[in-house]
Amino acid sequence: MNTDVIVIGSGGAGLISAISALKKGASVTIMSKTPVGTASSTAYSSGYFTFADGELSVDSYIDKTTNVGRNVNNGKLVESLGKEAYSALKELESWGITLRFLKDGHATVRDSSTNPIVSGGGFISELKTLAIKKGVSLLDNVYVTEILIKNNRIWGVEYCDWTKGTFEQIKCKTVILATGGAGQIYERTDNPSRITGDGYALALKAGLPLTDMEFIQFYPLGIDEPGFPSWMVRLPIIDMARVTDEDNSEFLKEQMQIWGINSGQEISLYARDRTAKLVQEKISQGKKVLLHLEDIQRKKWDEWDQRKILSCFPHGVRPWDYGPIHISPLEHYFCGGICIDENARTSIDGLFACGEVTGGVDGASRVGGNALSNVVSFAMKAGKQSASISSSSQSIEALPLMRRKDLNCADNNGIDPGIIRTEIKTIVQKYLGPLRKEKGLTKALSKLEAIYENMPDLRIEKPMDILAALEIEGLLLSSLTVARAALFRQESRGVHCRIDFPSEESRFEKSQLVKMNENKLSTSFEE
Repeated sequence: MNTDVIVIGSGGAGLISAISALKKGASVTIMSKTPVGTASSTAYSSGYFTFADGELSVDSYIDKTTNVGRNVNNGKLVESLGKEAYSALKELESWGITLRFLKDGHATVRDSSTNPIVSGGGFISELKTLAIKKGVSLLDNVYVTEILIKNNRIWGVEYCDWTKGTFEQIKCKTVILATGGAGQIYERTDNPSRITGDGYALALKAGLPLTDMEFIQFYPLGIDEPGFPSWMVRLPIIDMARVTDEDNSEFLKEQMQIWGINSGQEISLYARDRTAKLVQEKISQGKKVLLHLEDIQRKKWDEWDQRKILSCFPHGVRPWDYGPIHISPLEHYFCGGICIDENARTSIDGLFACGEVTGGVDGASRVGGNALSNVVSFAMKAGKQSASISSSSQSIEALPLMRRKDLNCADNNGIDPGIIRTEIKTIVQKYLGPLRKEKGLTKALSKLEAIYENMPDLRIEKPMDILAALEIEGLLLSSLTVARAALFRQESRGVHCRIDFPSEESRFEKSQLVKMNENKLSTSFEE
């Protein structure tokens, strides 16, 4: 099987890049480890965009994005997004995608969704329908294990059909990585269960650097109530419901006055990092943080965001009777990732990347709504640029296929891969959360490296065990890059908060790269 363009990942970035490449005349295959369009962070997003338009100038957009990113953003990427996101969204609208433009540089796709929990679900469904209609080939339930490169040029991928345990290779001209982040390295995350850092692992093994991996955005209001799902409550809720500690002190409202912020919407756009830190500091002091949903008027519960909260309550339980709920930050978004240029190209000829798997736009923290604007703009570029690359005239022989034994698989013997996954998540949650310090980061590195260097045989009893075993590498490498980058950034900046280095230092106003050479990770700051 040969194709012009292979897209790895089938969320918003994957589907948009695939459609864009096909519209330019390329043959395109999407490879997804789940049925295409499922398990997507885009589907679970709020479906909200921020961008520069006539009401929010390009210069103002760039200033806000750079300020929130604490001046370590890639300026060329931010400028590109500021100048081009609006036109990309208008092109998306021309495809027939349901998109409603709001005021002051915002838009939403949630009008196409029927379920508030998956506000971007209708968006993904529309994109998938369009991709099929246009002729994009879909390859479900396959896990890409290797990007095949010869003389710094893409020539194919190797993959495992995890439902069968078989390995195959496909030749292609270009590859687009659109695999999302690595939220599942944490116990508390609002990311779908298959967001396991696969793209980071593929990039590192291909010799690419990752940038800004210490910067992970935690959403401040995460439900932390027994019997409830771990889910985010959007910050505009605080304009209707108090946030207090157990002494009934409205500490967040008091701090907002100091920050000069007047609403929950402003916090959601520009101060998620400071709010998550504030909430976590209270919890670290041994205090409970409570969201008083009982404050909200009954008639308001019919609105979209409140309906999302209602769906998190156990059957028959209602917020107006339940009283306040406990909250704590939960992992939401990776600001860092694969280094790309303004055309979504990596340093490997024919390899592109787009969406959350990339870094550079956000710097040390992300403006609310920028994630989906980033997805649309750079995914379109990745698709169009990948379609324009001609095939190599070079004849390249296939490499030996990876086999199940290379996965440390031992059939009915060995350790359940779920146990390894749980161990990774426990370490990361304990030491790599919103508040960090050297002792904990060093422990995390030591424990994660011990797992990585002494991977036990994994028990394979059913197909899902093969997928779980394949995902371990992405989980481990993502965790290790976060731990190393967090340890060597000896300051607090944006979403990265070091208790032992609480100040923001001018000497660290630059990005940090993590690379892998001969299975060893190293870090360095850009000059």
